[in-house]
Amino acid sequence: MVELKKVFRILLMGLVFVFSVCMEKPSFGLIKTANLKAAWRFEGNANDWSGGGYNLTVNGSASLTTGKFGQAYTFNGTTDNLTYSPVATAFNVASGGSASISLWVKTSSNDAGLFYIQGGVGGIPLIYMQIGDSTAGGTANKFNTYTRADNGSAKIPLNGSATVNDNAWHHLVVVLSDTTVTSYVDGAQDATSSLSGANNGLTFTAGSNSIYIGSIGGGHYLNGIIDEVRFYKRALTAVEVRALMLNYDPGEF
Repeated sequence: MVELKKVFRILLMGLVFVFSVCMEKPSFGLIKTANLKAAWRFEGNANDWSGGGYNLTVNGSASLTTGKFGQAYTFNGTTDNLTYSPVATAFNVASGGSASISLWVKTSSNDAGLFYIQGGVGGIPLIYMQIGDSTAGGTANKFNTYTRADNGSAKIPLNGSATVNDNAWHHLVVVLSDTTVTSYVDGAQDATSSLSGANNGLTFTAGSNSIYIGSIGGGHYLNGIIDEVRFYKRALTAVEVRALMLNYDPGEF
């Protein structure tokens, strides 16, 4: 009888563990498809694997190398980046809307651009992801993000606390929701801030806006490697961000 109780207790503990793992890791298939507008896997080229056709242009001497998963692009820190222009209206975010950007990076750089969308009033940058920022009050060696409302108001800095330029792979995500912007490093929330003023959405003017990967426009070039970049037109939840990092399976595309 004692042995039976012990077996039952072990089985119960096992069920609790399985349930907790399932709760922490929602279906990767659902995460990867819901409102995913672009997915740049960098397997053999800089094409968009989401089916949207938002293929990137390779600039400078950016080239394929071994990535976090399969291949990735490596950047020399002086002239290299990947660009898409003009930004399609598919990337527009309605007033009060949401967006999420996810990528993997490996670098020892500081003051280096990762992902940048130029758009809105007068080509003002609306979202960018960077390591450090010597010109805008960013925190050295940390994951910093900036957003700017479509009305051209002052940009909203969000300085992280986790060191991400230690030449190891890191999963970075920025989430813009109706009222907040939140950054994540390796599946954990790194920083969050309320938007100052209204979230007027992100509107890109055809012919004058661009996406940059590996730089902030024509400066702040990254010396390092970027892999698996995704743009979602929705706010990923904290659970989804962690699941995306833990369950990453680009082979499902």
